[in-house]
Amino acid sequence: MVAYAGKIKFLRYGFYKGKKGFALWVHAKSKAKMKARVRELTSRRTINDHKKWKKVDLKRCVVGWVNYYKLADMGTYLQSVDEWMRRRIRMVFWKKRKRVRRRWRNLLKLGISNANAGILAKLQKGILADGRQLNTTNSPQG
Repeated sequence: MVAYAGKIKFLRYGFYKGKKGFALWVHAKSKAKMKARVRELTSRRTINDHKKWKKVDLKRCVVGWVNYYKLADMGTYLQSVDEWMRRRIRMVFWKKRKRVRRRWRNLLKLGISNANAGILAKLQKGILADGRQLNTTNSPQG
């Protein structure tokens, strides 16, 4: 049976034709499984049980995944996954600090101005939206 190289999945790798012939990339199903696993490890249910959430499990999952796919071309994909995972981890810690005063105090420790810390500590948009807001406020550009 003959199939198009872009449709083939072998050992969780996909293939594409590049300038120097065929090359490897991470198959879409494998990417989806990794994201689902990270979501599971950083879910609200896991976060609420503080003793259950361990960053070691998350690190083991990600390092193992990257080492398995080290032969594939995935530089830009890893950059986007890194941004997404940092937002998820920021969500974990934001969820742990449930009280406004505790959030405000920890934002001051991060070096955010008193006015911005007060505004951010009171945000009620949702955890991921608050995480994006924290990221833009704390960025060096603005």
